[in-house]
Amino acid sequence: MSVAMLLGIALSASNVQAQNHAYAGVNFKRVTATIVLVDRLPDPAAESYIVRRANSYPRDVIMLRDANADGERLAAAVASLLIARQRHGAVAVRDGTITVASATGPSAWKDNETKRAAKLVDRLRKERLTNVEGIGLVRAIQVPLGVTTVVDRRR
Repeated sequence: MSVAMLLGIALSASNVQAQNHAYAGVNFKRVTATIVLVDRLPDPAAESYIVRRANSYPRDVIMLRDANADGERLAAAVASLLIARQRHGAVAVRDGTITVASATGPSAWKDNETKRAAKLVDRLRKERLTNVEGIGLVRAIQVPLGVTTVVDRRR
């Protein structure tokens, strides 16, 4: 799956309809993540930090340290969030955090997706400060992370 899809490059409506037809009965929807710039991460050793929340919005928050935020760190965080979503469901069942130790994204993303992530970080730096529940006053943007099969594990 490319970051073009992950970072919100929309599939055409016909592709979504074709997928929905091919997978009748499976719930497809865009599951967003909010990316924020902060002065300090909760874990000082982390390169980025992810907060997953079951009952508050935004549900998934990727935190990047303002001083060193870049496309590589964002790509590493997105990859970590996607792995968590595959293992535990697109929507968190319980609150949790992920400490991302890597400062580099997947090597397969280097030529295209990491560059797109860098542009997203540049865009994030230009955003106005906004209050994100549970995080504080930060620069933030919300991005869809592709069309995802939503597994509701709350039942």
